[in-house]
Amino acid sequence: VDLEHPTKPWHIDTQGRCLNTVPRLMHYLTPYQVHQIAGSVVFQYELEHLTRVIPVDGSPHIGPAITLWMGDARGHWDGNTLVVDTTNLNAHARLSSSGDFYSPNAHLTERITYVDATNMTYEATIEDPTVFTRPWTIRVAHKLDPAPLKPGRELDTEIVEYMCHEGESE
Repeated sequence: VDLEHPTKPWHIDTQGRCLNTVPRLMHYLTPYQVHQIAGSVVFQYELEHLTRVIPVDGSPHIGPAITLWMGDARGHWDGNTLVVDTTNLNAHARLSSSGDFYSPNAHLTERITYVDATNMTYEATIEDPTVFTRPWTIRVAHKLDPAPLKPGRELDTEIVEYMCHEGESE
């Protein structure tokens, strides 16, 4: 496959088609907000206007016949770390722009650790015996925006609507 001169739609980087997924989404340091609501943790990303809902209520994964771009995530808290078990990835996305891929057998174990009020670490271990000889891990440090100083004050930054159209990043 010639990544510079694609001949089929699936040869084009999925981000260039406005489609993104985990763990790739978390190694871009694009603005995002985290909301904790009853039974879920929600990540709202500026990039491509994506929202990821991670149930933390102990509910089981969906059946294996259903595959999703962001996979099926189930999380739980281990101290200050959100541990996320992600299955059911549709395997249409890439891990990088150069074509690294995974199969429908991919399984992610993500660890989102809040180090302090302004620092977070994202770590994802990728297991896919169809593609890789052993599990491997990525780790990215995130600098968090400070919280408002007083109730009712606005944050200095906000998530803006990100407009994407196919081919704009090519």
